[in-house]
Amino acid sequence: MKRYPLAGYLSLCVLALCVFSAMGQDSTATIPLQLKIVNTSVQLRWNTLATEEDSANFIIERSRDAKSFEVLSQLKLSRLKNDSGFLFIDNFPFADSAFYRVSWLSRPDKPVYSEIIGALFPVQPRIEFNIMPNPVFNNATLIIYHEELGDISCTLYDMTGKSIRSYQFKKTTAYIQHILDMYTVPKGSYILNIRGTTINESKRLLKQ
Repeated sequence: MKRYPLAGYLSLCVLALCVFSAMGQDSTATIPLQLKIVNTSVQLRWNTLATEEDSANFIIERSRDAKSFEVLSQLKLSRLKNDSGFLFIDNFPFADSAFYRVSWLSRPDKPVYSEIIGALFPVQPRIEFNIMPNPVFNNATLIIYHEELGDISCTLYDMTGKSIRSYQFKKTTAYIQHILDMYTVPKGSYILNIRGTTINESKRLLKQ
């Protein structure tokens, strides 16, 4: 069983035993199976040496644990084959990981299964930038939840783009609250730009 991260097309060749009634003998065909993640959907593509006249079907199956599979769709070759092969899109994959396999019903009593492909959805780190209270009266609390540590520089701009005040502090934990002194800042609307090594966030606030 193979498990892949969410990026790019991944090739998987599966040897399957095909029955060609016109030849009256068995032959070996290769089914290349590709997996691609597009936004939050999973795309499966494959080709086969079978012709459009072949009455075989493909069954797409999905699993959470790569052991117990559920049928997502059954695709008939003569209906779906085109120049780009075959395509199945799972628009509602599992949140953390999903495992897929394709079975080829070359004969009703003898399905041929592909190898199992696993798609891993990366866990997105929690990111939060907030200012409380907003509107601000005297002091504001800047709340940051971000994995980056190190020096943070904040610049307060008025709505014309003029720099009004700057703040610097060191971020030593993922979650931090820092007090911004705005007692002498005139009433009005402002933009607070927050910068770090990779952080570049802007928040609008109102001073009353």
